[in-house]
Amino acid sequence: MKKMTVWQILTWGVILFVIPLPLVQAMAVELPSLYTSTSLAIQIGSIAYVWMLLAVYLATKPKWLDRLIGLPSIYFIHGVLSMLAIALAYLHKEGTSSYGWIKTTGNWAFDLFWGLLVYSLVFMAGWLTSRFKPLLWLKKQLEILFKHELSVWIHRLNLIAVLLVSSTFN
Repeated sequence: MKKMTVWQILTWGVILFVIPLPLVQAMAVELPSLYTSTSLAIQIGSIAYVWMLLAVYLATKPKWLDRLIGLPSIYFIHGVLSMLAIALAYLHKEGTSSYGWIKTTGNWAFDLFWGLLVYSLVFMAGWLTSRFKPLLWLKKQLEILFKHELSVWIHRLNLIAVLLVSSTFN
């Protein structure tokens, strides 16, 4: 494993802690007392949402960040941040209860994120398939149907999932 540069460490720090902080603080101050028992899960969900929005932003390959830390680092942060966001979304889902349309769209979004995570790990993250030969074999068999361009379009369904999550904010 290569050494991380100072800029990469700072980027991780800003992404993980600084950017979600205003929303976390606002939620801590403005959350009605009715939700006190689930406030931690709600906070976790807000961090997951911010991180997923950041992952979507990183997918645009911002030139300023490419010059600062490099495209491979952007891809790495994009992937890891997305997985962390989905893990936090799971904790949020398990720690809160919701009903009606909010529950439905939240569940759709979570299922879509989870399915796209598995798909992306197989078809878009070479480090996993290069380490597990049966997965590499499966990928080669399915690449006949799922060419790279189609995989990119399937990966863009994450935007639909983000919109489904944002529809739960009232």
